[in-house]
Amino acid sequence: MNTKEKISNYQLLLAQLEALLEGETNALANLSNASALLNQALP
Repeated sequence: MNTKEKISNYQLLLAQLEALLEGETNALANLSNASALLNQALP
């Protein structure tokens, strides 16, 4: 994977995380969702 692909993947990951966190005020739910996303997205 080259640098441009990594940047693109991290930008997508950030957009997905922002969508997951939007409107949720519970910190534990946000941490759980972030953890699940990272678990699926990273090798």
